[in-house]
Amino acid sequence: IIKNDFILISHHRDGYSVFMKRKEYHPERLKAYSDLRRHKEMLYTLTPPSPKRKSASVPNRLLVLFAHMNGGGGYDSSNVVERLFVQYFADVQRSLVKNVYVLRIADLNISHGSYFTNTANYPDYEDQIQSLIKETLYKCDIQPENVVLYGGSKGGAGALLHGAIGNYKVVAGDPIIDSSVYNQKDVHFVKHFKEANMTNMIVNHLRGNTHKMYICAY
Repeated sequence: IIKNDFILISHHRDGYSVFMKRKEYHPERLKAYSDLRRHKEMLYTLTPPSPKRKSASVPNRLLVLFAHMNGGGGYDSSNVVERLFVQYFADVQRSLVKNVYVLRIADLNISHGSYFTNTANYPDYEDQIQSLIKETLYKCDIQPENVVLYGGSKGGAGALLHGAIGNYKVVAGDPIIDSSVYNQKDVHFVKHFKEANMTNMIVNHLRGNTHKMYICAY
């Protein structure tokens, strides 16, 4: 089912589950998810700085947050948004400098996300993410040097990869660069869809990059 690009969208008490083609899933059309936006096949939210956090004396900036795994009861939720778009740091803008837009990206692929990497069923996923970031920079009048990508866990791996691809600054918290341990029991359902070790993938994109990346791990 996953190989053919279907995702679980609901599970009923009488024992049956409902799957839908990923490209045909549009939660942003529902009132409950009116804050969601769509870019090509991706889901995201974009939050501008509040009036109190705006200033004409400093440039606009962008913080890109890559969603991590839902570590709570929503890990295996049949609700796609709950499972693949964890809303962490909900009040992050209170801790940021002025003029920061916050772009949150859902890992809408396969069962529990593909760490924001291409898969056979979604071969241009990485290009779409880069396209979304560039489009946001254009619309919000932000220069590339004023962008920071952040993520933890699988989101940290995604931030590193896309920071390397796009030459952006990165802060990654305990990134899962190598998912081999998780693949033993395939708890993330990515074993047959992505490379376990993303090290070479990230390093190959780093050549020529000019911005720093910080990894916080223990």
